[in-house]
Amino acid sequence: MTEVKPKNSIKIPFPTDNKSQMLLVGLLIVASLIIGSLWTKVQYLEKGGTSAKGSATQATAPQLAPPAEDNSPQKVSVDDDPVMGDPNAKITLIEFSDYECPFCKRHFDQTLADLKKEYVDTGKVKIIYRDLPLPFHDPMATIEAVAANCAR
Repeated sequence: MTEVKPKNSIKIPFPTDNKSQMLLVGLLIVASLIIGSLWTKVQYLEKGGTSAKGSATQATAPQLAPPAEDNSPQKVSVDDDPVMGDPNAKITLIEFSDYECPFCKRHFDQTLADLKKEYVDTGKVKIIYRDLPLPFHDPMATIEAVAANCAR
């Protein structure tokens, strides 16, 4: 038996180097994931869903009662942290701060002066400073906190 080959066949070149094959396989995997995700969303919406993320989360989230608020005065350890204001003030505000935190800087630049003027200087509030160098900030935050404690 002899093999019959068509005269007008189309030959599609397939890449023979490994990099091209890996890229092609990767693209096929990504495309199949995207198509699968879209197919799932379409099926969900056809069944009457409104939003795949919102409704699914709301349906599975347990309904928890809000915790009871305790508005009574709480005892707080003052330790040897620096205090601004009257030590006998009725209200104690404890500020946890990081020397590299942009939000702590914004509080210092924009809020502290008014807080001091309205509450600390009038004897209503005392402010206690505590260092809280966060691990994801500049590694200098811990060194700066130690230096500030040494300098007092």
